[in-house]
Amino acid sequence: MQTVTPYIEIKIDKIERDDATPNAVLVRLSAAPTPEWIEFFLGQAWILAVRYRRIPQDFGQGAHVEGDRIVIPNASREAVERQREPLGDIVEEANRLTAEYYGRLRR
Repeated sequence: MQTVTPYIEIKIDKIERDDATPNAVLVRLSAAPTPEWIEFFLGQAWILAVRYRRIPQDFGQGAHVEGDRIVIPNASREAVERQREPLGDIVEEANRLTAEYYGRLRR
C-alpha cells in the first residue's frame, strides 16, 4: 500500500532580504512544502499567474524553493512586497492543487 504524505497548507510568513545572496529576497513560508507543492507552485500556479498578468512576466525569473522559503533572485524587497498579494494567490493555488493531488492518491 502506498503511503500518502500528509497535506500541509502553506502560508507566507514574511518577506526579507537575503544577506547571504546579493540581490535576492526570501519569502518565508509557514512550513517546508512537499516536492509536489513545489512542482505545482513553480509550474502550473506560477505560469498561470504570469499568463493572466497577475505578476509581471520578468518578475521572479529563477525563483526556486529552498526548505521553508521561496528565493526570488534579482528583485528588491519593495518589488516583492508589491507582488505580495499575487504571490499569496500563487501559494493558495499551489495549496489547492496539492490538496486535490493528495485527495486523488487517497482514493
